[in-house]
Amino acid sequence: EKMAQETVPSCRGGTAMRVSERDQQPSAPDPWAEFGIDKCVAERGTEMRFDPFAQEWKRYEVLVKMEPKEFAHGSVRRCFRAKVVPMSAAAASDIDALRLPIGLVPGLAAEQADALAETVRASVPGDGAVTVEDLLLGIEREGDDGAICAALAGAAGGAKGTASKAWLSDLQARRATLHLEARWARPDCNRVAKCYLDDALKDDAVRAATEEDVVCQAVAKAWAEAYNQSDIVEAAIAPSKDGRSDALRHPPKQLEFVALTLLELPSRPVDGSAGPRIYALEAVIEGEYRKFNNNAGMLVEDVHRQTPQALSHFAWERSGGRVMLADVQGVGELLTDPVIHTASGTGFGSTNLGVRGMSLFFASHLHTPLLELLGLKPFGLSPVEVRRLPALIREFQQHDWDKTEAGKAGEPAPAVKFLAGGGQEVSLEAAAAAAAGPIP
Repeated sequence: EKMAQETVPSCRGGTAMRVSERDQQPSAPDPWAEFGIDKCVAERGTEMRFDPFAQEWKRYEVLVKMEPKEFAHGSVRRCFRAKVVPMSAAAASDIDALRLPIGLVPGLAAEQADALAETVRASVPGDGAVTVEDLLLGIEREGDDGAICAALAGAAGGAKGTASKAWLSDLQARRATLHLEARWARPDCNRVAKCYLDDALKDDAVRAATEEDVVCQAVAKAWAEAYNQSDIVEAAIAPSKDGRSDALRHPPKQLEFVALTLLELPSRPVDGSAGPRIYALEAVIEGEYRKFNNNAGMLVEDVHRQTPQALSHFAWERSGGRVMLADVQGVGELLTDPVIHTASGTGFGSTNLGVRGMSLFFASHLHTPLLELLGLKPFGLSPVEVRRLPALIREFQQHDWDKTEAGKAGEPAPAVKFLAGGGQEVSLEAAAAAAAGPIP
C-alpha cells in the first residue's frame, strides 16, 4: 500500500473511481441468462475495494451466486461466472439460517437429525455436513410427497415438531424470495471471479497476491483517469473563426481500467473442499480482447495503436520515471489486468521488472504524433536506433507468435502495421522514418 501511495498521480481525476457505462444499465437483457447462475445457492461474502488516494480498503457485505465450475483458466488463474448484489440485514440473517447444520433445526433430536440427513444426502449429493439449504433444496426437488418430507414428518413429531415445521416453512418462503429476486437476473450484477490455481501459490500467499492485483489495477485506473484529464499542448488547439476552440483539449481516445475488487467467502471451509475462499472480481468485458503491449515491449498484435503506448509513456514521464504501466490489454478503450513497473523494482508482484521493464518498453517504442499532442518528450534513442525499431518489434512479435496455435502450426506471423492519425495504417518502416527524421 505504501508503494501504491508513491506511484499514484499527484491529483485525482473527477471520475477516477467511476463505474463503466455498461454497468449502469440494469434494465438490459442478461447475456448470462442461459447459464442459470441466478438459481445457484446464495453465499455471504465481503467485497473489498482499494482507494489509492485515501490509501484505504473499503468493505461491503454482499450476496454472491457463483457457478461451481470454471469457464476458463490460464497459467495461474481460473475464472468463474458470478453474480454479486449488496446484502441487506434481512438477507444476511436468512443466509446464516440456511447455512446451519441440519442438526440445529428447532425440535430435532440428534438421532432424528442424523437419519434425516442421510435421506437428504441421497437426494442432494455433496460433501460436508448437510445444511438447512440442502434440506430445503431436496424438498423443492422431490415435492411434498417425497422421501425427505416423509422423513421430516417422522422426525418432527409433537409440539416441538410443529415448531420446527413452522420454522422451516417460514425459512423456505424467505429462501424463495432470496433466490427469485429480480435483481439476480440483472446484467449489472454479473462479475468474473478469478482465483489462483491450487498449485500456483501456497494458501497463505493467495490473499496477499490477490490484494496486490487489486491495488495494481486501482493505481492503473487512477493513471488512466489522469491521462484522460491531461491537456493537449496549446499549439495544437486551433481557434475557430469566432475565436472559440472546437478542438479537443484532452486525448482523443479516453481509456478506462475496469474496477477490480477482492471477494472473500468466509463460510467456505479453509481446506478448499467447497471451493476457494478468495477471488478477484471484475465486470464482464465483452468484445474482441487484445494486448497492446506486454511487460517487456510490444507483442503479437498486427496493428499497433498509439493510445495504449501513450498511456505507458505518460505515466512514466508524469511520475518522474518512478512508474510505468505495461501489459496494457482489453477491449477497445476498456482495459484490465495491467502490470506496473517501478524504478525501485519493488511492489506490484513478480511481473514488475523495474527499470529493465521500462527499458524494454522504450527499446520498441516509437515517438508518435499523439505524444507530441500531449507534450510528452521523446525518449533518448538516436535516429539510428529508431530506424532499427521495426526489426526489433518484429522480433518481439515473432517470439510471442511462435507460442500461439497458429504459430505452432507454422503459419507466418501477420504483417505488423502502425495505426497513425485518423485511423490510417502505415508500415512500421514509415512510422520509424517519420519519428527519426531525415537522414543527415
